[in-house]
Amino acid sequence: MLLIAISGSVNNALWSCSYGCRHAGGGGAQAATIINGSFETGINPPTTGAQQLGAGNTNLEGWTIENGGIDWVGTFWQASNGTRSIDLTLVNAGAISQTIATVRKKTYYV
Repeated sequence: MLLIAISGSVNNALWSCSYGCRHAGGGGAQAATIINGSFETGINPPTTGAQQLGAGNTNLEGWTIENGGIDWVGTFWQASNGTRSIDLTLVNAGAISQTIATVRKKTYYV
């Protein structure tokens, strides 16, 4: 298993992207699934503005929200992929994480 953690600060707070994870060894690339990499799905996703999600909130599908919390952003600004993104500075620097399955002794690019 691989833990993917994204944490933020005031200078590095905006995230919106598609995540892919591929095996870098012989036999070609293998994919590991990252759920909801562009932050599009979950419970009551924002359509405009932003929705505040505190630490422990489970509304953002596939992600664990940690630390200070995040803003789940709708159309407040343009996302780099899809229509939603996250701001990692709700009040204090927030973080999200996700665990994905991997194969032992293999290398992955995330």
